[in-house]
Amino acid sequence: MKVSICGIPHEVIDVDYIESDNGRCVGQITYEECIIKMRKGMNSNYYRQTLIHEMTHGILAMIGRNDLTSDEVFVQSLALAISQSFDIKEVIEVLEEVKENV
Repeated sequence: MKVSICGIPHEVIDVDYIESDNGRCVGQITYEECIIKMRKGMNSNYYRQTLIHEMTHGILAMIGRNDLTSDEVFVQSLALAISQSFDIKEVIEVLEEVKENV
């Protein structure tokens, strides 16, 4: 699967394990390689929330706010606000309509 972050395609890869300092990492974005790793086995709601969290890291990096990309509390708060404010399917439908009218 691919997702777009600020117009840049990112490959989403499901993996068995993601190396981290605390061993509890369920998602990870690699900015330079445009890859988002997602740990296998999450339920669909948790997977969606984790993907939005990782995409939020990517958005912040793309807009030059590297000072915020490592602030997990901020990133998670923003990701929750985004996911609770928008149904991703609805956003995609709106963007498709905009593309058709441009």
